[in-house]
Amino acid sequence: MSTAENQSGRFTVERPTVVTSCIKPTRFLHRVDGVLFADFGKAMFATVRFTATCDAASTVARVELGEKLSSDDCIDTDPPGTVRYRSIDVSLQQGTHSYQVVIPPDERNTNVAGIPMPTDVGEVLPMRYCQIAGVGFTVDDSSLEMIAAHVAFDDAAADFTSSDDTLNAVWDLCKHTIKATTFCGVYVDGDRERIPYEGDAYINQLSHYAVDFANAVQIARYSTEYLMQYPTWFADWNLHSVFMAWADYLYTGQQSSIACFYQDLRAKTLIELAREDGLICTDKANRPATLEERLHLYHERYLEERGLMDLVDWPPGSFTEGGTGERDNHEMMPINTVVNALHYQACKCMARIAAALGHDGEIIEFDEQAEKVRVAMNEKLFDTNTGLYVDGEGSTHRSLHSNMFPLAFGMVPDDRKQTVRQFVESRGMACSVYGSQYLLEALYDAGSAEHALKLSKAQR
Repeated sequence: MSTAENQSGRFTVERPTVVTSCIKPTRFLHRVDGVLFADFGKAMFATVRFTATCDAASTVARVELGEKLSSDDCIDTDPPGTVRYRSIDVSLQQGTHSYQVVIPPDERNTNVAGIPMPTDVGEVLPMRYCQIAGVGFTVDDSSLEMIAAHVAFDDAAADFTSSDDTLNAVWDLCKHTIKATTFCGVYVDGDRERIPYEGDAYINQLSHYAVDFANAVQIARYSTEYLMQYPTWFADWNLHSVFMAWADYLYTGQQSSIACFYQDLRAKTLIELAREDGLICTDKANRPATLEERLHLYHERYLEERGLMDLVDWPPGSFTEGGTGERDNHEMMPINTVVNALHYQACKCMARIAAALGHDGEIIEFDEQAEKVRVAMNEKLFDTNTGLYVDGEGSTHRSLHSNMFPLAFGMVPDDRKQTVRQFVESRGMACSVYGSQYLLEALYDAGSAEHALKLSKAQR
C-alpha cells in the first residue's frame, strides 16, 4: 500500500503490482583472499540470494552490494554523490541453506516523504556488483542471483537497431533504465529520496509509452494522479501535471482521469497568476491566498512546509561541478521566461482537455490565455538586438533554457527561428537530463536533426 493510499487519495487505477525477477551474474571472480565477486551486467533495484554450506553455526558472511567499481575491479566502498554501496552481515546456519540478503532501511528514503516498498518485496538497493567474504563456509556459485524489483515489463515490446554502436548503446541504456526505475510502482527519483517529481515523471511516462505501452499505462496514470494530490513545490513541476494528464488521455483515449481531476488541473495551469498581458509571476505577493492549498502543496509528505517557487532546471552545483551547470546561469527573475513558456504549453494542453470533456467556454479561455502569453513573451522577453529571448523581465542574460523552451513549444515566430536555433546549438547540452528532453525536441522541430543526433551520442 502506497503513501497516497494511506492518505485516502483519489485514484482511478490501483498502484501497479511490483514483481521480482531472478538475474544470474554475467561473470565471477574468486579472489586470492577468498572473496567471491559477481557482476550482474546491469544495475537494478534489488537484493541478492545465495546458497552457502557452513561448517558451524554463528558464522558470518559479509555481503557487499554496490553500483560502482574501484580501479582494482573491486566494489567502490566510498562512491561519490548518491551512488550506492552497502555492507551487510548475514548470519549463517550450520549445514547447507539458502539466504536472501535483507537490506536495512535507509532513513534518506524510507521516511514519510518516500514511497514505501511493498512489504512482500522488501527493501532494495540500486546495485550491479556483489562481493561475499568470510571464512568457514562456501558459496555455491550457481545459486547466486539478483532479486530485482520492477513492475511487469515486456522486454520484446520494442526494439531498435542502427548502424551506430553508440546510438544502440544509448537506446539499450534508456530502455533498461525505464524498466529498472519502476521498482516502487510509481515513477520516483531513484534511490535518493524515492519521491515522485513531476518533470522527471513526465519524461519517464513518455519513454515508458515508447518501450512498453501496455505495461506503462497503469504506472503512468497512477503516478500522474499521485502527483496531482501530493505535488512537489516547483511551479515548473505543477505545470507538468497538466502535461502528464494530457499525455495520458492522448495515448489511452480514456477520460476518467482528466474528468476526475479537472479542477485540480485547472489550478495547476497557474492561470490565476496571470497579469493583464498574460505573463505569470509566482512570487508570494502575487499568489491568491488559497492557491497553494488548491494545488495541494501542504501535505504530510513534506518534512517542512514549502511554498511555490520557480525551478527552471537543477540549480548550479547540484550535479555539475563548474562549467555551465544545469541552468546555464539562468537569471531568476519574477517574470521568468521558462516558467511562462511552460505556462503557455500548459494552457494549450488544458484547452485540449477542456475540448475532450466538452467544457466549451474554457477552451476559449485557455486558448486566449496561451495566445496572450505568446504575444507578451515575444514583445517583452525578446531582445531584438541579439535576436534571442532573455531570462525574464528586466534581465539581459540569455540562457539556453530561455530559448529552447519557446522553440520546443512553437512560440518562436518564423523570422526569429534562425537566431534562436543557432544560439541553442551553440550552448551544447548546458542542462540536466530533464532539460535535455526539451532541448532535443526543440532542435528536431527546428530542423537541426543532425545536431540533435550528435548531442544524443555525446559523452558529458
